[in-house]
Amino acid sequence: MKQGQSFGPTRRIKRRREFLYIQGEGLKFRSRYFVASLIPVGCGEESRLGVTITTKIDKRAVRRNALRRRVRELFRKNSSSFPLSVNVVVIALNGACELDFADVERELCFLYRKAKRELPCAGR
Repeated sequence: MKQGQSFGPTRRIKRRREFLYIQGEGLKFRSRYFVASLIPVGCGEESRLGVTITTKIDKRAVRRNALRRRVRELFRKNSSSFPLSVNVVVIALNGACELDFADVERELCFLYRKAKRELPCAGR
């Protein structure tokens, strides 16, 4: 993989404390299958992503992990078109595990467009 194409640990939100902070204090945007909470971070800082998919959404870990990988890949792929420095937590809702890659992309792009319009630092 080329430099800058990986989705390494520095680009992930891992700690429960951070998840809860972003979910509690961040701006929330909802689509049919996902909820995204975003908090702007300092200029020049790299955007980070956390994904939450509970067993209520799908009992099978294989399907939850596949959806998690799709969300991470779309975030990595679209990070250049989403130039805001934000920390994002994506929460999957019922039915999200049945979506194919194109549907997940459509849903997340919808959320990102919504966020760009409403975030205070969207013009920067």
